[in-house]
Amino acid sequence: MWQRLVIVGVTSATLLYGEEESKLINAFIQGNKIVETSAIENALEIKRPKMLFFWRDKTPTINTKLIKIIPVSLESFFRSEGFYEARFEIVQNDQNITITIEENRPVKVKTVEVDSDFPIEELIRLKPKDIFRASNFTQTKADIIAQLLLKGYCSYDLDTKAYVDLEAYSAEVVYKLKKGDKCTFGDTNIKGLETIKPKVIHSRLQARKGSRFGTMQVHEMYERLNQLDAFDNIVIRVDRKFFNEIPIDITLKEITKPYYFSGGIGYDTYVGPRVQAQLTKRNFLGNAQKLILTTSYSPKEQVVDIEFFKPAFLNWRHYFVDFGIKGGYSNLDFKEFTEEKLYVKGFLSYLYRRWDLQAGLGWEKLTITPQTGHTIPPQRLGDFTLLYPYFQAIYDARDDKLNPRFGYYLAGYLEYGLPCNTDASDYVKMLFEARRIYSFQAWTFSTVGKIGV
Repeated sequence: MWQRLVIVGVTSATLLYGEEESKLINAFIQGNKIVETSAIENALEIKRPKMLFFWRDKTPTINTKLIKIIPVSLESFFRSEGFYEARFEIVQNDQNITITIEENRPVKVKTVEVDSDFPIEELIRLKPKDIFRASNFTQTKADIIAQLLLKGYCSYDLDTKAYVDLEAYSAEVVYKLKKGDKCTFGDTNIKGLETIKPKVIHSRLQARKGSRFGTMQVHEMYERLNQLDAFDNIVIRVDRKFFNEIPIDITLKEITKPYYFSGGIGYDTYVGPRVQAQLTKRNFLGNAQKLILTTSYSPKEQVVDIEFFKPAFLNWRHYFVDFGIKGGYSNLDFKEFTEEKLYVKGFLSYLYRRWDLQAGLGWEKLTITPQTGHTIPPQRLGDFTLLYPYFQAIYDARDDKLNPRFGYYLAGYLEYGLPCNTDASDYVKMLFEARRIYSFQAWTFSTVGKIGV
């Protein structure tokens, strides 16, 4: 007999029965051969001590208030795993509960029919002769939709069905898809701004009206707005659609606690024990500007600097340029001499898709004085002035800025030192960096290469 499969998500819930006393008892699962014990325990809310608490008893436990729903939870879970005729025996006393499972014959996938004008074969988790697991069926549908939206197709027509023959222990899976036309972004609607101008928000949005829609662009909007560090809450909605155009609805809540302080104590093999502190004023005077004061003290080195950042400093049409400036003082003791440094560095930066381009000008004044008891050649003492324009380019192709799992990152830095007097000479400094990030299951690996001239 054929019937359409009804997919039921398995969720565990704690039911309260009047004033029944709650306690934990040992829970043991046995008899299962195909379904993993950990998956069964998770479905029944059977707990094990975390690996962190290695000294605790590792015996799994369950709350007695959950015991009454174990038969229902087991049946629902095993049906979702493809075992429609699984049988269970539950034996309980005051201290233990033992669940004996007889999985019996599972339902297996007989055929997988695909009718699609968009490549989805690699996304389908169910293959012929696989056990028909409902989670794989529903997750495949979710993966197909995610891939369509990633590629800019929001007007798709997707029909997924699974027909189960319980007498033959077989299932026929059908995926029919018409991708439809490509979609574009529509108007951007921004709500919640109080002290920040809309142009600051637009400077972080790479998606313009008429540009191709894609969920990666939406993800990048979140990342770049978060990098402003000026909002307590960011909500971006792209769930409205007019034909093939999707408006961008952004709701923001400006930060209510703009001051942020961090400090720490550490040890450096050269400068010794060191105390550091940093005070940040976020959304300084509005418009997502930022002011940062940083100090560091150790017996051999003292540093204080102040940094100011202004997003969307310049704009022309849809092009926005940020501005930043940083200045400070440092004093560092070497074995034979002391180096005092005053420095100022200003820059303009431009974000374009995956590119982060920065051009700036730096000025430094170094004062070298000998340590007591040491003699330094005169030409190495006194005041030295550096003036250098620089350019930095970063291409970030990682899938995520904070927790990347795949992609690569390239960076280049070029600095040209200008002679500030007749005795000085010019110089060129170049730095290159490349990173490759890849993941396997729960592991993430990174390869880094750096070179400088």
